[in-house]
Amino acid sequence: MCEFENDYLQFWTITKDGKKEIHLYGNDVEKYTEEL
Repeated sequence: MCEFENDYLQFWTITKDGKKEIHLYGNDVEKYTEEL
C-alpha cells in the first residue's frame, strides 16, 4: 500500500498479465507496476 501526496494526479490500469500499473504525474513523473 502506498500513499501519495495530494499534488499528484494518478490513475491506474490493469495490464494483460494481471498487474496494476500506476501512473503518477507531478513534479516528477513516475511509472511503476505493483503486484495485485
